This record gives sequence, structure tokens and C-alpha cells, in this order.
Amino acid sequence: MCIRDRYITEGDMVYKKLKRLSKQLVNDFQALSGTYFWFAETYGQLAENVMLFASQTKCEEAETTGRIFATLNNFFYELAETYQKNMAAIHEFMRLFYKYSSMEIAAVREENIKRREIEDSYLRDRTRVYTKKEKLLMEGDPSRWDIPRSELDRVNAEIPGAQERQEAIFHMMLPRDTGNLNQIRERCAYHNERFFVELRRMFEYKNSFYARNFALLIKAISRNDLTVQALWANLYKNFTDPEGLTTDRHLKIPNKNTK
Repeated sequence: MCIRDRYITEGDMVYKKLKRLSKQLVNDFQALSGTYFWFAETYGQLAENVMLFASQTKCEEAETTGRIFATLNNFFYELAETYQKNMAAIHEFMRLFYKYSSMEIAAVREENIKRREIEDSYLRDRTRVYTKKEKLLMEGDPSRWDIPRSELDRVNAEIPGAQERQEAIFHMMLPRDTGNLNQIRERCAYHNERFFVELRRMFEYKNSFYARNFALLIKAISRNDLTVQALWANLYKNFTDPEGLTTDRHLKIPNKNTK
């Protein structure tokens, strides 16, 4: 396998793998977010139960416990929402990105197939023409070489060496077949150039788009990570300073669509 075919084959496999991994990462964040929503719902149920007990018994200790559970309810709900944002960022900047990148390399693969088909055609025709020339040269009948007599006389006069004369005649004979072969070779060179132009264009696009895309991903994930750090820091502060516990009796209960 030549380096061009290997690059396309390996690249296609790797992009498909990265797309699968990106999808898995989205699912992982979704699962983690769902687990945090379950925590929020469970602490919300505890808070409701304890707050009801505290309101009917006037038990201040139970009211504090209810505030603890309500604080945990709010914390896990907001934590789950933050991981949902991570999930959305991964989906936007990784999964869809690799999906379109895989489609792009498919276009390069098509151009390479055209290039390879023409190259194979050229190699087949060259073998056929060269074999025919060698056979005619061995037979030694100049009338079948399709070379004008004046050209043969010129070669015999200008090229003294027998080996050099044979090489010159070999290239001159069967001009129609040689001309058709040269046309195929030119087409082959054209598609080779087209292939590398397409590759260069693709790499140039990747260089700018990859950097911009991953910069946006990093920005989004970093912002969400800062939110997570702030949530943990606030939770720590709330538990080290009881006055910081939530007094909001409005609990955040996830709906079925968020889990």
C-alpha cells in the first residue's frame, strides 16, 4: 500500500473511531448528569419530608436538617446542569466536527480512486505498448515500426552506437500508440496534481478550523469547570457556616427529560 492510500485508509478509520469516542463522551456526560439529577431529586424528597415534619412539630433542629438537604438539592441540580452544558459542548465541537471531517476525507478518497484508476490504466497500456515495441524491434522489420525512412536514415547517421540507436528507435516507433500513451500519462500527472492540491487544501483548512474549533471547546469546558469549582466552594462554605444554608423552600426537582 502506497503512502497516499495508507494515509486515506488510516485517516478514515481514525476519524470514525474519534467520532465513536466523542459520542461515548457525550453519553458519559449525559449519564453523569443524570446521576446528579437523581441526587438532586432524592435530596429534594428528603428536604420535603424533613421540612414538613419541622413545620408541624416546630422542631428547629429538623428545620436545619431540611435546609441542609435543600442546599444539597440545589447543589446537585446546578451541578447536573453544568455537566449537561459540557455534553452540549462535546456534541457541538467534537462529535459533529469529526463527523464532517470524516465526510471531507471521503472526498479526498474519491479523488485518489480516480488518480489510481488512471495510473493503473497507464501502467497497463505502457506494458502493452512496450511489449509490442520490443517484439517488433526483435523481428527487425522497419516497415512495421511506423517510422519514416528519412527519420531512420537520420538516426543511423547521427547516432553511431548500436545500443543508442536501438533506444532512439524504440522511443520513435509506433508513434500513434506512443502518443495515446503520453496522453494517458498527462492525465495521470493531472490527477496526481489534483490529488495533492486537494490534500493541501484539506490540511490548510484543518490547520485553521481545528485550532478555532478546539479553542471554542476549551473555552466552553473551562467556563463550565469554573462553575463546578464555584459550586463545590459554595457548598463547602455553606457547611462550614450554617448561616449559608439555603432558606429557599423552593426545591429544584428534575423532570423526566433532564435525567
